[in-house]
Amino acid sequence: MKRLVISLPTRFRRPTLAVGGALLLGGALMLSGCAGGAAATKDDAGGGSSRADHQRQLTDAVDAYVQEHPGLIASVSVRHGDETLDYGTDHRYQTASIVKLEILVRWLMLRQDDKLPHDEYQLAERMITASDNDATSHLCQILAPKTKKDAVPGGTDACVGDSTWGTDLTTADGQRQVLQAAFGTTLLNADSRAVVKKLMGTVEPTQDWGVSAAAADGEKTWLKNGWDIRDNGWITHSDGVVDAADGHLIYLSILTNGNDTEAKGISHVEELATITRDALSLRGRAFQASVADSVGVVDDAPPRGPMVRIG
Repeated sequence: MKRLVISLPTRFRRPTLAVGGALLLGGALMLSGCAGGAAATKDDAGGGSSRADHQRQLTDAVDAYVQEHPGLIASVSVRHGDETLDYGTDHRYQTASIVKLEILVRWLMLRQDDKLPHDEYQLAERMITASDNDATSHLCQILAPKTKKDAVPGGTDACVGDSTWGTDLTTADGQRQVLQAAFGTTLLNADSRAVVKKLMGTVEPTQDWGVSAAAADGEKTWLKNGWDIRDNGWITHSDGVVDAADGHLIYLSILTNGNDTEAKGISHVEELATITRDALSLRGRAFQASVADSVGVVDDAPPRGPMVRIG
């Protein structure tokens, strides 16, 4: 029998489990008796996992992560295809700089019927790519007398009537709706959506963190992050969209509070991004633990990029 070697991306390596005469890697069942050594998974076989399975995976995994980090408060909302998963979306957070995406959408709605004013575009560019606060306040002053309440689904009504922003309260599912509004066809025309993608796709390297951790190799990410210090620690947020390899966009908002430092907050957000991506495909520690209870863990995946040999 020929030997089949399957190599997975290192950022998604998973423990290897034994199930009878087969191997299980990250939720994928590798059968030694398959013709030609082919690998079979529940989804590939046509059974498909349910939204309830994915939601359970997300809830269990985030619960476990939060319990491992006392003081951390976290919320997640993700949309992939026709499936939405939520965790902690009843908790409200100050927006900090993630509100700048809502402000961008408001500005594009106001200007998209004509050529975008160059000076205003420069403000919008600095607001998103560099998270420039002065540029944001200037743009907000322009919008204040013109933008309408409830114009952006899930939004906070930033810049409506005055030029204040960043301290309004939001939820993860609200921010996920803002992402969908920014990339969808209901509010913005094709040119405006292209502006959104251009700016969110070119944030400064020091701000390219967060939701991007959920992307596999070769998958494009557009994002806007927010961070600030509060009495109980750092709030650290990431809103973004991943162009998944399956052809569907992943809209993902991760909001956190109670972080000891900005760096620790970024680390938490990126771990939660990976946990969320795992939940969409039933991979990760919580799912593996439930399988391990019944089948037993054999060993960890090899350090360098996990290989499974069959046959």
